[in-house]
Amino acid sequence: MVYRGEQLRSELEGGWARTLDHLGIAWEYEKHPVKLASGERYLPDFWLPAVRTFIEAKGTHAERRHKPEELAKEIKGDVIVLIGWPPIMKRVTPYLWDPYMQWLDPLGYDTRLAQCPGCSGWQWMRAQLSRRCRICGAAHTGLLAKSGELPFYPAEADRPSWMDAS
Repeated sequence: MVYRGEQLRSELEGGWARTLDHLGIAWEYEKHPVKLASGERYLPDFWLPAVRTFIEAKGTHAERRHKPEELAKEIKGDVIVLIGWPPIMKRVTPYLWDPYMQWLDPLGYDTRLAQCPGCSGWQWMRAQLSRRCRICGAAHTGLLAKSGELPFYPAEADRPSWMDAS
């Protein structure tokens, strides 16, 4: 799938990219290869530089889940590694279901998505470790959304250029 001119490997990755765009979180796609302590090479799907977070988009399968788990155990500092699952569908009316974001911190932390009251930036925080904004450092006292509580925005593929010609 092509989204914003970037060739992504799946519609799920496209949905994560669009959701990050909607939240105003800058992302880089498959730009930071890692050699894990096990000797395996790993290329995380997304790096969010402003909030120092990696996201590995995974389908409903658990194949190759060991790589983001290994990276999460090895990484130093305040970098967060998340597994981004397909959205959970929630009923909003008797006839309408909407997608909601799902993620998992492979280290088992209660990692939540929050919008800073100081700089308005969105970021994931490990609620029991710090309530400081990962962007500006301001104390955070507001909403800390759990996985499954905020909307997911499925990607719409870029239109081929020939469709724009009149």
